[in-house]
Amino acid sequence: MIETKWYNLFIILFLLFLPFMYTIFHGASLKTTVNSEEKVITLNKPSEVLSWAVLFSLVGSGSIGAIIAATGIVEFTSSRLYPNILPVPRDELERRLEELNDPEKPWSIQHGEDTDFVAEWRIVDAKWWEIFARAGLKSYYKARMLLDEVRHRVLYHEETGEIEWKTGIWPPFQLHISKFSGRIFFSKKKAVLFAFKSFKPIDWGKVYSYNFDVNMIRGPIVETVERAGWLFMPVTAKRHVTYKGK
Repeated sequence: MIETKWYNLFIILFLLFLPFMYTIFHGASLKTTVNSEEKVITLNKPSEVLSWAVLFSLVGSGSIGAIIAATGIVEFTSSRLYPNILPVPRDELERRLEELNDPEKPWSIQHGEDTDFVAEWRIVDAKWWEIFARAGLKSYYKARMLLDEVRHRVLYHEETGEIEWKTGIWPPFQLHISKFSGRIFFSKKKAVLFAFKSFKPIDWGKVYSYNFDVNMIRGPIVETVERAGWLFMPVTAKRHVTYKGK
């Protein structure tokens, strides 16, 4: 795995593309129609050639850079939120991550089979099925975390999929996983339920209120990792957060 800042990769690709594109466009001919007459324009002026070369180099650098990043060959590093905090020991970071678990939250962090930790919606928890269904939650979210103790960083890989809710069957949902690379962004989905809390007519109020946004999960994890002096590093390839041999 090669690690770099995203702009470093873009600059390198741009500098490789530019002379190549300049050679292609120098002397190239473009057909255009003026007043119903077809004319051929030859690019000979250095400023015109350079303009076209820069334009296509920008497009090519962005496209190729995105493809390279998607393969996981190159991962983009980020800066620490709290650079002055010294890294805590691994077991202390693990303890802090485990303390994020709360039965009142619709997500959990558990130890994984092929990675250190897995964070996801409590889809398999019957307590949350009705809430998820009422909220119209359509996106499943799962994140794997591998703790790199040598470099004090947490590699973070995300995947998402679709949830199809069913009635009259068990379990009441079908899960369709479709993996994506890079960071995942969802629009916020709010679920609020008002109901009678008891048999008393006046005992009416809010039963629950949740925002089902990916940042509900990722946000506390990022803060916990960075507050522990470790680097939170999203990765695009699952193999980077999987134990070797798994």
